[in-house]
Amino acid sequence: MDRSVLEGDPHAVLEGMCIAAYAIGATHGYVYIRPSIRWPSSGLNTAMAQMEEHGLLGGNIMDSGFSFDIRIKEGAGAFVCGGGNRPHRLHRGQNAACPVPRPPFPAQKGLFGKPTNINNVETLANVPRIIEKGGDWFAQFGTEKSKGTKTFALGGQSQPNRVDRSAHGDDAEAVIFEVAGNPPATSDQSGCRRRPLGRLHPRAVLDLPIDYDNLARIGSIMGSAAWW
Repeated sequence: MDRSVLEGDPHAVLEGMCIAAYAIGATHGYVYIRPSIRWPSSGLNTAMAQMEEHGLLGGNIMDSGFSFDIRIKEGAGAFVCGGGNRPHRLHRGQNAACPVPRPPFPAQKGLFGKPTNINNVETLANVPRIIEKGGDWFAQFGTEKSKGTKTFALGGQSQPNRVDRSAHGDDAEAVIFEVAGNPPATSDQSGCRRRPLGRLHPRAVLDLPIDYDNLARIGSIMGSAAWW
């Protein structure tokens, strides 16, 4: 899902980083990418060059006195290496796959020993539109406690395998059957497996509205929003 966001609209992610940096007074940002995924890195480099050319990134952005630079950091490859403050270990030449004790939390002491803000690229990509259209516009999508939209990846027996953006509160049946096409109703298909950090769901919960609270009620979590 993060890859689809980086490939589809890298400018939104970079602009979201700039806005977040301006809000907290940061001057340096890093995008952590798995080394096996080359295309997002290429697209990000192109987008950064375009922003720098138009004075939207680098020194004294738009004559505002605010400067911010972004660099791409290739990770160690494993999924677990991108979680929490583990990228900080990679920057220090340490094993990013090892568990990291907390506190201190990244916001207290992160990269290079300085307070560090960590966000998912999907979150950052939402920031420019929220700034442009307002919080009420974003809140009209989703549910009372789970606002906005979520990018889902669908695979396995769904044809074709694809990525889709839906509002929080849309039911699983709509996401799986209407967006990805009807999976074959074979006897061994007991439901949809959410991965990673998810669990196996029976077909009986396909009418469940997908949001954080409803998934918690059935003993599950949103995870990385991959349905398989």
